[in-house]
Amino acid sequence: MATVTAVLAREHTLNRQVGGDLTGAEVRAGVRVPTEMVRTFDHVDID
Repeated sequence: MATVTAVLAREHTLNRQVGGDLTGAEVRAGVRVPTEMVRTFDHVDID
């Protein structure tokens, strides 16, 4: 899960660098999709 958290943090950082004056809400919305996709695998035990 640490890898997923790192990817989401990186995406959040990259989204903030995009031009077009994105708002915080728009950045959060952009991160929401991959976050929800990751939840699909919450039941998988990787240990």
